[in-house]
Amino acid sequence: MTLFFSDSLQDPLHEEISSQPFTRMWSSLEGRLAEVIKTRSEFVWEHPEEVAADPELSAYACGICCPIQAAGKLYGVFAVVRKELPYFNAGELNNVRTFSDLFGIALANADNTIVRAREQRAFQELEIAAEIQKMLLPLPTITCPPQWQVFTARRSARDVAGDYLEALRTDHGDTYFAVVDVMGKGVSAAFLAAMFRTAFNILQHMDYTLLGLAQQLNRILCEQVGDMTLFATCALARLPASLDRIELINAGHCPVMLVDKDGKLRESHPSGPPFGLFKDAHYQCDSFPIAHGDRLLMITDGLYEWETEKGVWGWEAFLALVQEEAATPPEEFWNKLQAKMQRECPDIEATRDDQTLLIWEYSPVRCPSHA
Repeated sequence: MTLFFSDSLQDPLHEEISSQPFTRMWSSLEGRLAEVIKTRSEFVWEHPEEVAADPELSAYACGICCPIQAAGKLYGVFAVVRKELPYFNAGELNNVRTFSDLFGIALANADNTIVRAREQRAFQELEIAAEIQKMLLPLPTITCPPQWQVFTARRSARDVAGDYLEALRTDHGDTYFAVVDVMGKGVSAAFLAAMFRTAFNILQHMDYTLLGLAQQLNRILCEQVGDMTLFATCALARLPASLDRIELINAGHCPVMLVDKDGKLRESHPSGPPFGLFKDAHYQCDSFPIAHGDRLLMITDGLYEWETEKGVWGWEAFLALVQEEAATPPEEFWNKLQAKMQRECPDIEATRDDQTLLIWEYSPVRCPSHA
């Protein structure tokens, strides 16, 4: 008697079954046993000649191989053999078939129990991560001087967003912005975003240049993340108190846009990899002069990578909208974009990615709150 089981069984089930002396994995099976797996039909033989050339069964005079399956899933093959005749009678064959059916039901129940337990743990993790994000990663508020305004908005595709943004002013009057897209999910991603926020706020008090800030953030995340497959794309901006320029660094993030009042566009593209991957990564700082009417847009890819009936809406279409709406108030621009998604992508709620938008505008208008 041998149970040949699938190597795709879930780990707890795999460990339990493989520890039994009468079990083998089916990954290397050939001949009639492989055919049972392929067809999910039993194989019975009464004489040694029927399996004389079979690599697994040729040593046995007679036997039966039954697929172990339930709820449409194949878990293994149960083989009962004899080295010598007589052949199995009808009652013995039915007993083997009944055992195979019962074993399939038992494996299906165990499989479902493991799945439910895993889903429950995942749900609990999402609840914890959502609470972490709510407490540690709120949308930033910032006091705006008369010369400019900031608008921030974020919409999550699920309970825990992978996007994060930050805006703060230093004691020297400089202003820093950051938009981050964390690759990962659950508690680990929420902690990585919280880690970034802590490092970002601490480093502001150490008089780093924007380039120095980027290098230090990357170094800290690399050290903290270690071998975990977590990293974060990031766009950083520094607005000096003199308001004569804006400095930008892009670490593997989607382009940052600077648009003037006439819709003329300047972009800052990635100059290095995302933070958390390579400790010795190098980045480039872009510097653009600014004037009244200029608008800075820092986003995440959920604002343009969404499906329409004709395919992905895309970056070029988003740029065209940005230029077309260059004079539209930031909150109205956000609402128009959300309405466009709802209108052109009927299944947007099911396919939506996290969406984050930060707009800084250099104009003597009143500073609104965030959306």
